[in-house]
Amino acid sequence: MNKPLLPIAFLFVLLGLGNCFSPAIQPYTGVRVRVRGSNPERVVERFYAVGRDSARAARVSPTADSTAFELLLNLAADSTAYVLVSPTRVLDTLTIFYRRQAAFNASSCRRDYYLTIVPPDRPATDYARAARGTVENVQFSRSSITLDYRP
Repeated sequence: MNKPLLPIAFLFVLLGLGNCFSPAIQPYTGVRVRVRGSNPERVVERFYAVGRDSARAARVSPTADSTAFELLLNLAADSTAYVLVSPTRVLDTLTIFYRRQAAFNASSCRRDYYLTIVPPDRPATDYARAARGTVENVQFSRSSITLDYRP
């Protein structure tokens, strides 16, 4: 084969592979907890995932009657428990239940797994549980879970 044709042949091989060099992207999977009530930012100061002291929740969109927290899910289990901390004490424990569904996508050059979170096989009233407070309005979307919590 002629040496000038080698780079051109290599280019055709790369173009034929299509998206083989692009990574699979999994959507962010997390929980948004809206803490409702009077002065919610003073009631719940922070969340911790049980067993992970360093995994703090990010506080987002505070309003007069609610404050939302963004939390990560444990993708290796079908539930995640969180500790709610007030400025002076441990306030409550919140456990969220879900089911993981993995889908396999095989293309000509790549094999990817995609993970989605769906409601668990239990009554809707038992999708989330709090030891002391009240959990309301649990909603599942393709990439997140949203719920309301009242201390």
